[in-house]
Amino acid sequence: MNEVIKTLTDFVKIESVKSDPQENAPFGLKIREALDFILNAAQSFGLKTNDLGGYAGEIEYGSGEEVIGILAHADVVPLGEGWTRAQGEVFENRIYGRGTVDDKGPIVAVLYALKQIKDEGIKLNKTLRLIIGCDEESGCECMKYYQKLGRMPETGFSPDADFPLIICEKTIFHVKAFLPLDNFWQNNILELKGGLRPNMVPAQAQIKIKKSALPPYYSELVQKYQAKTSEDDETITLKFSGVSAHGSTPREGKNAIWKVFGFLVDAGAWGVTKSIKHYLLNENACKNMGIYIDDGQRSGDQTLNVGTANYNKDYNTLELTLDFRCPIPQKPQNILNRLNDLFKGARFEVSHHQPYLYADPESFLVKTLLASYEKVMGTMGAKGIITGGGTYARYLRSGVAFGPTFEGENPRIHNADESISIDSLKKLIEIYKEAMINLAK
Repeated sequence: MNEVIKTLTDFVKIESVKSDPQENAPFGLKIREALDFILNAAQSFGLKTNDLGGYAGEIEYGSGEEVIGILAHADVVPLGEGWTRAQGEVFENRIYGRGTVDDKGPIVAVLYALKQIKDEGIKLNKTLRLIIGCDEESGCECMKYYQKLGRMPETGFSPDADFPLIICEKTIFHVKAFLPLDNFWQNNILELKGGLRPNMVPAQAQIKIKKSALPPYYSELVQKYQAKTSEDDETITLKFSGVSAHGSTPREGKNAIWKVFGFLVDAGAWGVTKSIKHYLLNENACKNMGIYIDDGQRSGDQTLNVGTANYNKDYNTLELTLDFRCPIPQKPQNILNRLNDLFKGARFEVSHHQPYLYADPESFLVKTLLASYEKVMGTMGAKGIITGGGTYARYLRSGVAFGPTFEGENPRIHNADESISIDSLKKLIEIYKEAMINLAK
């Protein structure tokens, strides 16, 4: 496993966050570096590789006409704050770093599974193709480009979620909200900003406000919301901390922007401020809006993450990014209609929309993957589960997400100290090897 560990630690040290496009690097030089790293590793193993202009890469083994796709991504979300371990550090049988689970660890696991299949001379009737995208975290332009090339396989899986298998991925619906504010904001608020991405629960947010707008008891509110402060004669800046999590699982985090609005409302800023908090910035927001649906075991319930916030003082407007994860019965247009009803004069722009995925539990793909998982894990009765996350599996005609997170694990995806245990990494290689052989034989 030493070689596997070295490959993953080197891979996660490349901070492959999207940046300005460059020649042959449409998503920035760091993502280009990460793609080159893994393609070079595959070439050293004697596997066939293909670079598609920096949008995506391919690693293949086998020569059958039918292709089984394994779709993963080399880009990652920003590190954020709060890390206690260095990127690529190995500590107490765990590898730390952004992407160890989402999604560089699975790429490395699939790569070494392919290497083992090749080195053992296992005969396949189909071609196995690891497709490495470069823009999964920021809109999937990589897969849109790949689809246009006509190279997308019919079937396969994406190692970018949970085991045993994802039977349903909710609809993903991102909305940019531009909310007009009142005189309280125009006269008293100088700055508000928070969050990094729509699909991350914000761990940090801050506001700069005139002291004259605060009540005499504001120091009690500072303590209540555990804010850090800095001030001058006329203004005070308050910095609020939360706990980051994936935007598809907002209940696992603590939204720092919620704290900003909790502080403001408690300090007496009612009106539009209270409405925004009531309808968008609390655990019951979807119910308060009247859009909550719970589809039970088929596709789960409605969630909302407010991922970023920015106060535009020139226009006295609050700009929010809203990340809705919707069960099958939910119609995104109903959400838009409700937002327009609640916030008169506001503007809403749809920035991203991925319809839901629901896989046939009786399909060859699902049955084969679950059987492979059960064989390696020594269990029986594995069933598909629901996720609010979105994976490349949606780009396959017949596809599902399959791993890499095992039941009971907390890999802290999109959070500080994301990590994978070495034992889990070893198990991933076994499962993906078994699954790919069974799909391609």
